[in-house]
Formats: sequence, C-alpha cells, structure tokens
Amino acid sequence: MSYRAIKAFLFLSLIFVLMSGIDKPTCAKAVSTMNLWEYGNVTTLFSPNWAFVVMPGRRYEFSTTQDNVEPKGTFFYEFFAGPVYTHSFGDIKLKVPLWYYLMYFPQDEADDFYSHNIELLPIVEYYHGDWTFINRVILHNKIYADNSLFTSSEERSGYSLLLRELVRVNYKLSRQVSLTAADEVFLGLIEDSDTKEIATGEPFFAKSGFSRNRLYLGLNTKFGKITTLSTEYVWETNYDPDDDYKLTKIRHYIFLTATFVLKTF
Repeated sequence: MSYRAIKAFLFLSLIFVLMSGIDKPTCAKAVSTMNLWEYGNVTTLFSPNWAFVVMPGRRYEFSTTQDNVEPKGTFFYEFFAGPVYTHSFGDIKLKVPLWYYLMYFPQDEADDFYSHNIELLPIVEYYHGDWTFINRVILHNKIYADNSLFTSSEERSGYSLLLRELVRVNYKLSRQVSLTAADEVFLGLIEDSDTKEIATGEPFFAKSGFSRNRLYLGLNTKFGKITTLSTEYVWETNYDPDDDYKLTKIRHYIFLTATFVLKTF
C-alpha cells in the first residue's frame, strides 16, 4: 500500500471515529447486537442511461447483550427491483433509481410481518482524481404494512414517508480496490394518520423525527469486468424521538454486497 493510500485510509478512519463519538455510559445502557447483512445485486445495463436492478437481501443476528434472550437468527429479508436512470455532466453523475421494496420480518410465534414500499433514490456522484464524493437520498414510501397489531384493511393500507440521507467518500487504491466511508441519517417526515397511535417504526409505518444513524467503513473490490464485492463494518444506533432521542439499541453489522453488472449493448 502506497504512502498516499495509507494517508487516505487514516483520513477515512478518522472521519468514522469522529462521527461515531457517542457518550460511552449512554451506549452501555443500550442493547447491543452483532449481525450479518447480505445483498446480492444484479444490474442489467440496457443503454448508457438506463438499467434495471434486482437485489435480494438478508440480515442475521448472531449475538445480543439483552439478558435472557437468544439471538434472533435471520430476522429480516428484503427485496428491491426497479429501473435506474443515469446521466453524466462532466465529473458529476446523476442517478435516479425508482424501486419496489419488499420488507419481510419472520416471526417465531405469530404470522410473519411484511410491508410494500416504493423507494425513490436520487444520487449525485462527483469524481475528483482518485476520490469520489456521493450524496444519496432515499425517500422511503410505505404504502402497506401487514402485522399482528393492524387488524383492518384500512390500518394495513396507509402511507408514511421516511427520509434517509447518506454521504459517502470513496478513495481508489488501485484499479480494483477502493476504500469507502459513509454516514447515513434516518428522519421520519410523514406518519400514517390511522395507525400512529397504535405503533410506529419498522415493521409498522414510519415514526416522525430522527430515529437512526449508520456509519460505514470498508473496501470495494472488483473481480474482472462484471463483479464487485463490498465489505463493510456498519455501526447502527437507534433512538426514540418520543423520549428525548434516547439511545435504545446498537447494531453492529458485517455488511457484504456482491454486485454483478450485465451489459446488453
């Protein structure tokens, strides 16, 4: 690794450490879990401007600090599918995915929970030498939520809007490998009017206010022309907007994304 690459790694690591500065006594009171998070992304390019993405995922909890509670094992499946529009303006690239998103929560002693969602993800990427600066916004529109607390079709069919904004910095170490660091915030903008007094937050409709933050640090590695493996550590902190943003849970993830790009033109 070159001296310049070492400096870049230390710089991104410093960003990660500074952004993760939470009071340790507060953290000690929150339940903490260790998890595996996996995605398989197949992107088919139909032209320089249009693509279609299919991306299933799974999350698995293998340890928890909660007393007298066993790790959940697989606690969440997800599935994305939809088109992506891309346009370049010199060193700036604009991407606009519009995806259907299925969220599925297996339950041990009740019917499984699931929801239907529409994701609009405007993304702006700026390229400068070996650096790439990315701003990605997710407008997470939940239109249906099936769970044990919603007992009528009016409660299950509703609407909420969650804003997720991620800022990412990538540094290219070589043609195949790049470092990556990111921060993502979750902000509920619209609550469902029929169910907000029953329950809010996944697997229900979104809760208003700031509820979650994720920090990412890892590597992107290319294998040949069509395959990329992203390997990241993610530190997720969860907060209760109704209780003075009290820290309620910390999730540590090993986050793996395998991306396959198929070009048809």
